[in-house]
Amino acid sequence: MNKLKALPLLSLIGICLYTINYMNHESTINIKHFKSEYIQRQLTPLSLEQISSPCMNRIDWVKRLRDRKNLTYAPNTVVKLEKISKNETYKIELYTYDKIGKNKTFGGDSWLVKIKSDITSFSIDLSDNLDGSYTSYFSLPQAGTYGVYIILEYSLCEGLLDPPLDFFKTGTFQGAFHKQKLGEVKHLLHIKLPTKYIDVKTSSSEFYGCNYKLPVECKHMNSKFGYWYNSTFKDCSQIDPDKEARNNPTVFKKLDNKIKNKNKSLDTLLIYGDSLSMYFYHSIKKKDICKDLFKTCKNVHTWIYARGRYPQDQTQYMTNIIYDDKDFNETIFFDGITHALKDLSLHSNKSVVLINFGLHIIKCLQYERMKNLFIQFLDYIDEFKRTLGTSAPLFIWKSVTQPGQANNYYDDIRFMTTQRAHIWNEFTIQEGCKRNLSFLHIYELSSSHPHGTRDQSHYKNSAFFPAENALYRYLQSYDFD
Repeated sequence: MNKLKALPLLSLIGICLYTINYMNHESTINIKHFKSEYIQRQLTPLSLEQISSPCMNRIDWVKRLRDRKNLTYAPNTVVKLEKISKNETYKIELYTYDKIGKNKTFGGDSWLVKIKSDITSFSIDLSDNLDGSYTSYFSLPQAGTYGVYIILEYSLCEGLLDPPLDFFKTGTFQGAFHKQKLGEVKHLLHIKLPTKYIDVKTSSSEFYGCNYKLPVECKHMNSKFGYWYNSTFKDCSQIDPDKEARNNPTVFKKLDNKIKNKNKSLDTLLIYGDSLSMYFYHSIKKKDICKDLFKTCKNVHTWIYARGRYPQDQTQYMTNIIYDDKDFNETIFFDGITHALKDLSLHSNKSVVLINFGLHIIKCLQYERMKNLFIQFLDYIDEFKRTLGTSAPLFIWKSVTQPGQANNYYDDIRFMTTQRAHIWNEFTIQEGCKRNLSFLHIYELSSSHPHGTRDQSHYKNSAFFPAENALYRYLQSYDFD
């Protein structure tokens, strides 16, 4: 930080600094300090604790910081971009300042960073150093010209704030269209820093996330990380098969297995979840996974609760809005799942339940309540499987997607933030793997997608074609006997 002491003076006389220090000359760096093992370690994404710890004691709505004088002022941000190896690996550092040019000495900012070329796209996480600076590492997988796109979403931990305790009650039966007005300045900043570019002549043999070791206690349909290339998602099992086989054997194993299931040899596939799951169902029901593998594919559409099951659930999107002043009810939540699982065709070890609840939960429940709900869900599934014994279906958790942040200026979806979705996604993986749950990872598919959402939460179906293919390949080779 010593190099940057002049910034406050410059800022006070009205000069907004945005600098980038791009070190092309590797002679300025001692390459010996950046051996392959070190670089691989730096390219490993953040853990749940690293993502959440800077702000977990500052997410209570009532206790939030109301004095915003220490808000990060994006135009004063100093960005350093440094090439640290011949292998097209880079270090990115952000140093933050307030509006009058005083350097920040604490963290809590929420940044989105996406790296894109004409044909390649991926996202990275920044590590909060808790001193006003943020760091990450990335490598560039293909030759080309890349833009580094950086957006300040929130400051002062406001991206992780919980909704007020009575927030659900101010909405409809489904906890939507809240009439409660939060009554203060909007927290979402969504300020884009100037794009900087990197020209790459050769591709890298390392890639961000491919050193990430998924918990081996559970099964994974696909790799968690990768990048979009020419409208195709190249995951780590394609980028570096040997490394993926070592790090994540449960992912890689399916690629070597012979096809075991085809010609309607499986019974029922149930897809249970919100509109993203519904669109996923409508996409795959026309494809090989439903046409070749399963006798029947079904869908149960949910918001918070299952849709169309309860008389008090009359609200459609922005029409016939009815408020009932009722809090979230766990009994009603699990009633929808229970009703769906009464379908006898699911009482088979050759059936599959692909299930998710996420964005609707995120936008109106507090983080502790969300966590408790997921633990209850895991208990519920364990008890269901114990009851059915060898006739229990395979349960697969479909991860949440990254929401579209630029639309979060109105109160109803104020809390459906990327930051809350991110920690929810990591928490479900951490806890689900303790119970041997199976996973279909789609968060990174969405966060890295070159075109993002088409509204506050929805993507084109093509964004999840790689997940469809991964699920199909996995189920083809899965031993249901």
